[in-house]
Amino acid sequence: MTVLIGGESANDMSAFGKEKNKELVERYPFLWPRDGWTGEKLQDYDYSYTELDSMPVGWVKAFGEQMCEEIKQVLIQRGWMDEWYIFQLKEKFGAMRLYSNYTCEELDSIIDKYEVISEKTCVRCGKPATHYTTGWILPFCDGCLDERDRKTARPIL
Repeated sequence: MTVLIGGESANDMSAFGKEKNKELVERYPFLWPRDGWTGEKLQDYDYSYTELDSMPVGWVKAFGEQMCEEIKQVLIQRGWMDEWYIFQLKEKFGAMRLYSNYTCEELDSIIDKYEVISEKTCVRCGKPATHYTTGWILPFCDGCLDERDRKTARPIL
């Protein structure tokens, strides 16, 4: 999946190559891409992306691995490491959305925390966001806010 951010895709901006993706998937098996209909792991997977690549690269840089680590700890405690997976991970209305095959209070708490953090984190660089764009709602820091969006962007309070 490719997320468009100001004309650029997250995959184009990603600092992660196949080696790093392989490391991430080995550490966090729930990042292995799956078939959207069956939930089965993709058999022809070549480590060119992970489920994290569905998120804006700024969020991946700012909190992607930390979020995965927190999720992993809950999955280990519950014995769900081999069963739980991300059904969809994306940006919607300027915030992260994570949907999974099932959940619990601890996972909901982690996901909710990072949804709130994402609303105030620049989608491009991961620094604290200062403005929201209008139209396609996205949080940006001063340095990443496009000139064309400066006139209509709303400050984050």
